[in-house]
Amino acid sequence: MDDFILCQGDTIKTNYIIPMDLNLKTVYFVFGKNLGSLSKKIKCTSQSVTSQNYKRMAEGGICIPFTGSDLEKPGSFFAQFLILDKNGNQITYPQIGYLSVKIQQSVF
Repeated sequence: MDDFILCQGDTIKTNYIIPMDLNLKTVYFVFGKNLGSLSKKIKCTSQSVTSQNYKRMAEGGICIPFTGSDLEKPGSFFAQFLILDKNGNQITYPQIGYLSVKIQQSVF
């Protein structure tokens, strides 16, 4: 089962909840075939108050602002959140394993 199913070329904001306090942290969503140098790295923002099921950063609520260039290649990809604190320490979520992203091919 895929954690994220998106369409090729879309520009979309997707909410997600990471079960930890994200105040004073910078969060990136990283995805790609190998999560190496060719992976995409998207800086996450806080969820909009008008979002359905809104959660504050202190409750783990973040938003991934995908652009058309982020979703240009269809396929299945590994993904993780990279979380940096103000001292530069980093952890990943999930800490064991990966999330999955499926980008469906455009019909055009």
